Amino acid sequence: VEMRVTNLPGPNHAHLLQMGSVAEDLVFAKGGALNTMLEKRGAVVKRKESNGAWITQKGAEVMGGTCNMRFLPEKTEFILRLPTDAAKEGEADDADGDTPKERFHIPDNTWGIAIDDSKIQRKLLDRFLQYAGIKKDRIIVLGKDTTEIEGFVDFVSDFLDQHPNDHVFVIADENLDVLLDDAHHSTVSGSLCIESIRKRVLPEQERRMLALVRSANDSANDVAIYNSRAHGFLPKAPLQRDKIPDMIRPLWEKRYPKALAKSLYNSKTIDEDIDEGYESEIIISRTDLRQSVIAIEKIVAGQDEEELSKRWGTIWEKLHALKGDVLTFDTGDEVRQVVFQINSLRGRSLPPSFMERWATIKKLAEKVIGGNSPRVSAK
Repeated sequence: VEMRVTNLPGPNHAHLLQMGSVAEDLVFAKGGALNTMLEKRGAVVKRKESNGAWITQKGAEVMGGTCNMRFLPEKTEFILRLPTDAAKEGEADDADGDTPKERFHIPDNTWGIAIDDSKIQRKLLDRFLQYAGIKKDRIIVLGKDTTEIEGFVDFVSDFLDQHPNDHVFVIADENLDVLLDDAHHSTVSGSLCIESIRKRVLPEQERRMLALVRSANDSANDVAIYNSRAHGFLPKAPLQRDKIPDMIRPLWEKRYPKALAKSLYNSKTIDEDIDEGYESEIIISRTDLRQSVIAIEKIVAGQDEEELSKRWGTIWEKLHALKGDVLTFDTGDEVRQVVFQINSLRGRSLPPSFMERWATIKKLAEKVIGGNSPRVSAK
């Protein structure tokens, strides 16, 4: 079912058109983020904080639908789409319980390409794409070295050219750290990589791609930027295996609404399709996190400030990886504190009092590792 509400242009419509998709995304942000952005652009705004649009969009997503806004030169369109009972027939189990449960399924001719600079996150993304319904032999996960990160745009662009009959589902981490040497590093933006790909390939090729940005930064402004460069956003947060298809579904349906009836409910996603190795292995484990902490401790233990400064590039790369791993392990005050402490160290050179601050991070990380249960398992 689709509902469209069309209005004539109102105050500040010219500003909204200039902002493009950023404005369309900020409509649904909490706390009046769109008004704040308009005021920064010099517009006169009657301040009115409201979360009505955000609530509506979240409600639509819970019901498996989508809720969007479009600002066009001659009008404004509000579009609400909700699945009908007929479309959701496949979600019900057989009365005898013998038929595997049907649910959202990415079309079989889809490739999954992901990139992250963390080894643990690359393993998680491989699992994520399989749980989303992509076959293991059609999954490519990159990011293990500088060559793969700096060549990502070329790789995906060429891949779309070489596979003219397939869909390509891309997930890119926003902050891809490239180690130049022990003392220097640079960061490649995953969302800018996606934007470059979309501009480089032909329109027909771009239509076959769903590209998402994955990041720990989820403020309204950050998400609006990601959505202006890519097709959507995935938060870096704990994941439950059974909920992954439902997480992908609204993003896929927003991108391909006309394909809904034909491709989304005609296949079954069952446990036997997943790599057998998943039966006994946890995606993000305490062991994984502990190894991340130990790797940093081995680099910094017993080093003086001069030596730490020389190796700051390597140290920061490990800290950045630890932050992402902690975020996908669990949530809570300790996790937020770890993230805050690591973010406070960001910079081109060794920050003041580094060893004391590392001791604080290490202590908090050990609390996270020892005090919580992993959220993603292959039960």
